[in-house]
Amino acid sequence: MDDEQHAGIADQLRRVTALQDIEAYRCDQQVLDAADRLLASSRLALFWRGGRTIHARFVRGGESDARELSLIERAAELSRGAGDARGDAEALF
Repeated sequence: MDDEQHAGIADQLRRVTALQDIEAYRCDQQVLDAADRLLASSRLALFWRGGRTIHARFVRGGESDARELSLIERAAELSRGAGDARGDAEALF
C-alpha cells in the first residue's frame, strides 16, 4: 500500500469517526449508513491491497502464501456485497 492509499484509508476512518460523533447526538440512520459505507470501502481496500502485496512477494520469487487467496476472496465478497462488479472482476485476476 503506498502513502496515498494509506492516507485515503486514514481519511476515511477520520470521516467515520466524525459521522459516528454526529450520530451520537442526532440519532440519524443516514449518518450511520454513510459510516457503514466508508468502513466497507476501507475494509475492501485493506483486503485487496493485502492480497496484492502477498502476490507481489510471490511473483518476486517468494513462496506461496495461503493468506493471499483468503484476502482476495474476502475483497471479492465485499465487492459483490456492495454491487461493485468491477471490484469483483478484479479479484478474479
